[in-house]
Amino acid sequence: MILKKTLSIRGNKEEKTAFKAAALENDKRLDGVRIIQAAVRASIQRKNIKKTLKNCRYRKQIANEILSTEKNYLNTLNLLQSEFVQPLRKAAKDGQPIIPDDEIKIIFGGLDVIIGITTQMLSEIEERVQKWGPHQVIGNIFQKNAAFLRVYTNYVFNFNVAISHIQRCNQSNPSWVKFVQSTFHRLHSEKKTDHNDLPSFLITPVQRIPRYELLLRDLLSHTSPSHVDYSCLTDALASITKTVLYVEEKQKEASNSAKVLSIQASLIGKGVSESDLKLVDPQRRWIREGLLTEIHCETHQNLKESDSLVSEVLNSIETDLSLNTNRRGKKLKQRMIFLFNDIIVRCKKPKQRSQNLRVKAGAANNINIINGAMETKYEFLDKWDLHGGNIVSVSDHENNLYSFKIETKTGMLWLSINSSEEKTSWVNDLRNCVDELKKINQFKDQQINRVTRQKAENAMQLIADRYSNPLSPSSSSSSLFSSSCSSSSSSSFSRS
Repeated sequence: MILKKTLSIRGNKEEKTAFKAAALENDKRLDGVRIIQAAVRASIQRKNIKKTLKNCRYRKQIANEILSTEKNYLNTLNLLQSEFVQPLRKAAKDGQPIIPDDEIKIIFGGLDVIIGITTQMLSEIEERVQKWGPHQVIGNIFQKNAAFLRVYTNYVFNFNVAISHIQRCNQSNPSWVKFVQSTFHRLHSEKKTDHNDLPSFLITPVQRIPRYELLLRDLLSHTSPSHVDYSCLTDALASITKTVLYVEEKQKEASNSAKVLSIQASLIGKGVSESDLKLVDPQRRWIREGLLTEIHCETHQNLKESDSLVSEVLNSIETDLSLNTNRRGKKLKQRMIFLFNDIIVRCKKPKQRSQNLRVKAGAANNINIINGAMETKYEFLDKWDLHGGNIVSVSDHENNLYSFKIETKTGMLWLSINSSEEKTSWVNDLRNCVDELKKINQFKDQQINRVTRQKAENAMQLIADRYSNPLSPSSSSSSLFSSSCSSSSSSSFSRS
């Protein structure tokens, strides 16, 4: 019994010793974990501090870039104002105009307003940058002025018109040419500008709004969400982005309108005067243009009424594009095709190729579009209305490659092009135009039906109100009789 107790005591001591050793080992491990955790936290804090310091330095760098570019921008605007606008206005006021006042307003329109806004913004930006610190705020300046930047829209919209007026003055006004050349010569000698022509000056405000967006986006990406400037920059960037998109959309509209005008000016021939062709329309957009091969052109009053005739004609046509002839031995003709969102204009092949052939809408440089009285003249043949049209992609085979048919209410036009990619582009654009017109027509029909139903309901309600309390014939006739008697008596009394 004594032996068992002794053994148990020894066992307990050994267990206690082992437990203490294990606990000590565990404490060492925990200490190691704590040390590692502290090191990780310290490393993270150091990284955060480095990132914060880096962001602070970068924010200051971007703020200085905003300030310096804004100064250069305003200097350019002031130079344009002092060296061109003011001398032109003074000459007009003195009775010796180089160009008329109307021309000055068209070419330099909106510049005074933009200078005023830019001067105010520069003053505020300069004040903030001079007092720059880790917690400085600059986003609210753009947030406050974002609405005023919409004035750039009118300037951008007028830009192509201004360029066209400059070109016209360059061609017809020697005094203007002399003034511009002498001014640039003096500015270059004084090293005030690197610009070589007036359009490069005038495009500066057009390029400034996208520049604001890039700078603010860069500044926001280096601003912590916990920074006081973060929400201001986010709102300012959203507003500036909307303005950029709005200005770009207006710029596209202006460029497209200029393109339509240039096409209108390029068309010649009897068909233009006989059809009183007017391409310029507020709802019309230029989509694309190109030189295509005309396989067949069939014009009739109603395609649906002459399906059998059209099928017979088309079945008799076999083309061999390698020979450039059809079965009847007629040589296939090259046609200049202008595609708009609602019509197609078909013209004879030009004598020399235009620089603008096969240019996708929006891809051309905005200035080049207006440079734009197009060099080549096209003889107008006819126009095709795409309302209710159908576009058929013809299967390619050995003798008939890359062709498609345009079926409209007035006829069928079968065209071929040089490659599969071009064919796909033409077919897709044509189908998009037809689908868009179909949606517009459906919307108009819905509006007409709604208005018609509303008028019918109003008429039914009026009838119901009229006959819900009808007047009796006797009372109506008696009232009419009494009124007629009273009127006759009063008239006889007045005569007496």
